[in-house]
Amino acid sequence: MNEAIEEIYNEFAWFQNLTLGVLSYSLALTCLGTNQPGVNATISLLFLIGLYDASVRYYLTIYAPQILKRRYPSLTFTKIPRPPRLPEIKNTMLYFTGSLFLCAIVFMEVYLVLKGSRVPCEFENWASCYLHGS
Repeated sequence: MNEAIEEIYNEFAWFQNLTLGVLSYSLALTCLGTNQPGVNATISLLFLIGLYDASVRYYLTIYAPQILKRRYPSLTFTKIPRPPRLPEIKNTMLYFTGSLFLCAIVFMEVYLVLKGSRVPCEFENWASCYLHGS
């Protein structure tokens, strides 16, 4: 049964790399081409965190018990435990580095605002500042 759970962990890592990893790099590169890369990277990062949370819940509470139920019909499964963090990060390097790329864009924007190289948008005209730049 441990082999089956390990296969599910590997399948989940594959899913994270191919979908969330490629999506995180695409979103990060897209954010760099906008007028407000920090704001867009923050929104993209929140979107990725939501997708990750939804996919973890789906894989561990719905998908994995169904697969294990097919392999071991006499046992009942409601949920499998989360994989350990360090092996999960090692198995999902594309997703992990893409998320770090988005974090770097957010922190670079904060750094430039604090340094004074970039002026933050005023609240009154945030829409035109967001669309046309500061």
